[in-house]
Amino acid sequence: MVVKKKKKASSKVACTMAPFQFDPPTVVDLGHKPTEYVCCRIASATLASPLDFEWPAVPTDVTIAMIKDAIVQRHGGAVADIKLYHDQVKPECLLEGRGNDNDACAIKDLGIKGLASGLPSDLPVLKILYDYTPTAREDPIVSLGPTVIGSKHGINMKVFRAMEKAEEDARWKRVR
Repeated sequence: MVVKKKKKASSKVACTMAPFQFDPPTVVDLGHKPTEYVCCRIASATLASPLDFEWPAVPTDVTIAMIKDAIVQRHGGAVADIKLYHDQVKPECLLEGRGNDNDACAIKDLGIKGLASGLPSDLPVLKILYDYTPTAREDPIVSLGPTVIGSKHGINMKVFRAMEKAEEDARWKRVR
């Protein structure tokens, strides 16, 4: 008789997040027809993340506030104090507007140049890196560290399982 071996389950982790559905601003959002476009790649500055995304053709009239809004929506609202950088995370590469309303500044006003037309693959690539502070949560489970929660039985789980097994064995002896 041939014994069949069971196949091991795959150790790869599948992403269960829904696809990100935040479209770049349109002519209607901007209020006029833009003249230049860029391919905008938006990524976390700290680590490679599945939350990184790309806009294949975005007008250079897009404001910093619109980009920050897309990042907040991508993270499910769990970010605050977002800082945007152009290509590198350095103070001189920080994307900030001039004056009091920094977020209302368009990226073309910061010196970003695009093309008037063409395929998205032909457009210049604007790489935006972002850094942020996670927002505080009111949920006590989220705010606890991993070592704060102990065993609900107050004893080591191995000892608890051994005690359970001993009790079960004793019950079976009484039944027989």
